[in-house]
This record gives sequence, structure tokens and C-alpha cells, in this order.
Amino acid sequence: MAIVLVGVNHKISGLSACEKVIFDDSEYLKVLKEISSISELQEAVILSTCLRSEVYGVVDRFHSAVEKISEWFFQRSEGSMPSLLIDYDDGAINHLFEVASGLHSIVPGEYEVLGQVKRAFDEALKQKAAGPVLKSIFQAAIKTGRLVRSETNISKGATSIGHLAIDKVAKEIPKDSSIAIIGTGEIAKVAIKRALQTGLTTYVISRSKSRAAVFENVIAISLKELPLVLNKIGALVSASSLENYVINKSMLNGLPQSFVMVDLCMPRSIDPALKELPNVSLYDLSDLESYADLNLALRKQELDKAKSIIEQQLLKLKKERMQLIANPVVTSLVSYGKEIQDRVTLDFASALSRLDLETQELIKVILSRVVNTLMHKPISAVKEFAGTEKQEQLIEAIRVLFDLN
Repeated sequence: MAIVLVGVNHKISGLSACEKVIFDDSEYLKVLKEISSISELQEAVILSTCLRSEVYGVVDRFHSAVEKISEWFFQRSEGSMPSLLIDYDDGAINHLFEVASGLHSIVPGEYEVLGQVKRAFDEALKQKAAGPVLKSIFQAAIKTGRLVRSETNISKGATSIGHLAIDKVAKEIPKDSSIAIIGTGEIAKVAIKRALQTGLTTYVISRSKSRAAVFENVIAISLKELPLVLNKIGALVSASSLENYVINKSMLNGLPQSFVMVDLCMPRSIDPALKELPNVSLYDLSDLESYADLNLALRKQELDKAKSIIEQQLLKLKKERMQLIANPVVTSLVSYGKEIQDRVTLDFASALSRLDLETQELIKVILSRVVNTLMHKPISAVKEFAGTEKQEQLIEAIRVLFDLN
């Protein structure tokens, strides 16, 4: 049995590949059903965020499982194979722990990804795609994510990408400029709040003007009215995925001032080709990560603490998992010893019957003591080396030597 991880993320695969694969909540059950139908997968959880789409599975045959999951990504990517993240066992579990702890987020330590990990696991468990193995791993990952945030300062001052986007924009436009924010969801709410704190005149744009109007101290407009305000604003942040690009080249032609845009969506909602325009600065999620990395050195100590906690929790989980594997072997070994004792007693039943009862009981006690003594050493060794490679070797040796299933 092995734990396998196959996935795409913005670092390994690039945003263009992620756009084709990543899906929203409305597709989750359909995608989970597709993944779960892969016969090589005994258990499965699929985690999809704006930066990654990753399949975690329990398999007996690693290579064939990876091949089938990779084929799914190929089909999902419309016939072009993206660069894939592939790992197994400790490497796969370590990656999940780091993701849940926010170490792979644009803003290290942010909380949103922990909720995404939990929701992905809960849904897979509800649909019976996840079983006892992934249950123990994901529960440990969620616990670790909470520990990292509570026992380090990695989340101190941590913001969402909405907060980061506004800080990026504010450095590039005049303080008396205006900004438009598309969307009314959680990320947009953070961006709106931060824009107002920064002192920027803030337009909030939604398909429905009434939804935008729920925010105080903003100018609410509908998406259809966006072209009318482009010459009044110095920046735009898109935090709402749409079927088509929200801004095209023709809409920006003739703008007298430089224009800053940040696309927080995946799939992207602003045409990447607009980066080519001379008066336009367009940033996507990868650009924001580079901006966030400027402050990463200041938090390196906290990252080191976080990785230490993850390492401790990984070791703890490994011991627990190995104990689960060892328990049936120990039980089988004890039963095997009892079977030998009963078989020998039965073989000599005729001879024992000619002895007095006290002698019969003494012989049985001696036989039991001999069997238990012989079994004590291998059982103690399995427990002593719990969670180590040596324990795995001992368990396999005991299975072979004593013909245990």
C-alpha cells in the first residue's frame, strides 16, 4: 500500500496549465466521481484551490495509478500534458502538511487554504471516496496547520491576496487616485476594506449593482457600466471569475494615464495579452507571489519553526500509521503461538492423560511459558522500532517466517 500525490500547481505547471485543470465547487462532485472511478485508487481526495489541483490517493500499484491519474490530467487539459507534481508516501504527506500550514500560499500562513483542505477532505469522506488511511492523514494535516499558526508567528500580519493586491497597487498609483474592484466575495471584501483604509476612492463592481451597493463608502456600479469609469480610475482589481475576459484591448485604447490591473482569478479574468500595452501594468497571481517574497526573509525564522513542527507531526503520524500496521501482525503472532501450544497439547493428549492432573497443568504452564518467551522478542522489537524503516523490515520478516497473512 502506498500514498500517492499527482497534481498541478502554478510553480511547477504554470498558470496557463492550472487554468485548464482547476475547477470550482460546482464541479467538485463530478470531478471526485471521475477520480474515484480509477480502479487503482482505493481511496481518494482531490484538493483544488486557485493555485493547485492535487489528487491524493491510496494505491497498491504506484506506477499504474500514477499513469491513470496523469491521463485524467491530460484529458482535463484538453489533450496537452502539463508538468505534474508527483510524489508518494512521506513526500506526499509532507507536501499536504505544508499546504495545510500555508507554506505554499502566496501569503505564507494565510488561513483560507486550511479551510479548503478541510472541505475537500470532508466532502471526499461524505462521498465515501476517502477511507481510514486518508482520514488519518488529512486529520493530521489539519491539526498540523492549526498548530503551525498557533505556535509560530507565521500568520502574524498575514493577509489574503486581496489585501496584498491593494498594497501592490497603492505603491504604483497616486494617493488621490481611484480604484475599481470587481467582485463581492470574500477576497473582494478584503480588497475593498483595504482600499478604503488606504484612502483610495473605491468603485465596487458586480453583475448586479444592488450587490455592490451593500458596501459603505464606495461607489457601486454594475459590470455593464465598467467602460464608463475606466477613464476615472487609475487601477482595477478583479476578484470575480467570469465566463469571458472582463477587459479587452479596445477598452483601454486611448486612456490618457497609465493603468494598473491585478487579476486575482483562476481562471484569469483579464486577458494576459494586455501586458503588452505600453501604458498598462498587469499583475497576476504569480506576480503577487514575487511581490510577497520580498518580505519572506523577514519571516524565515517563523518558516523554520513551522517546518520543525511539521517534521514532528509527520513523525508522530508515521508512528501511528505503523502501529496500525503492526497491531494485526502482533495479534496474528500471538494467535500463531496459541495455535502451536494447542496443537502440541493435542498431539500429546494420550500421554498427558496418563499423568496426574497436577503434572498435566504444570506441563501446560511450561509449554505456554516457552511459546510466550519465543514470541516476546519479535513482538517487543516491532513495538520498539515503531515508525521506523526497521519496523517495516521486521513486520515483513515476521510475516514471511511465520507465514502470517
